[in-house]
Parts: sequence; structure tokens; C-alpha cells
Amino acid sequence: ALPPAGVLPILSPPPLRPPSQVFEPGHETPLHVHTAAHEAFFVLAGAGVAYCDGAAIEVAAGDTIVFPPGSVHGLDNASGADRMYCLQLMAPNQAFVEHVMTGTRVGRLDDEDLCQLIASHC
Repeated sequence: ALPPAGVLPILSPPPLRPPSQVFEPGHETPLHVHTAAHEAFFVLAGAGVAYCDGAAIEVAAGDTIVFPPGSVHGLDNASGADRMYCLQLMAPNQAFVEHVMTGTRVGRLDDEDLCQLIASHC
């Protein structure tokens, strides 16, 4: 049987391990392109500026940013004091998960990070 219109069958599920990213105050991501993948960020806490094909858009906790394939994009933390916390996904994977998994683990979230993420006003 064919899937419903607009639904693509998944032949082999891609690895899906959304990495969390902590953008330090003043962090600037170099503008870059993914030729075949969408890159998405869900802002958990903090705020920043998303750049896509020459446009700049302010983002904050609760926002989702999706950069389409072929777009020149980046995500910066323009704050001088606060960290920005995001979950990041790329689809199709384009070896993104494998690339992230080869990186240097910089540690765990500390108590202040956890307080920011759960907004418990520690």
C-alpha cells in the first residue's frame, strides 16, 4: 500500500540525537551553507540573532529557527552577559550526528545552566 499523499515512508530511520548547544555571550557562528539539509534550532533559554540569506531576525526562548538547504546562515548570541541554550537538528542527517559525536565533550550543564533551562529562579 502507498502512504497517504504528502507522507514519505521511512526506509531506515536516521540517527536522531539532538545535541544541546550552549552559546556563550558574544558567540558568533561563521555564516555557512548546508547543500541538502535543513538545520533547525529550538531556543530553550536566552536570546540571539539568526541570519539567513542576508536577513537578521531576533530570536528568544520558545522560538524555532529552520534554515533551508542552500541558505547562507548562522546563529549568534548577541548578549554580553547571558548564555543562549538550544536544541539542534539537521535533516537529512548529512553525517551531522556523526560529526557532533566526534567533537570534544566540554562537560555537563552546571547548576546555573539547569536553573536557566527549568526557569525555577534559583
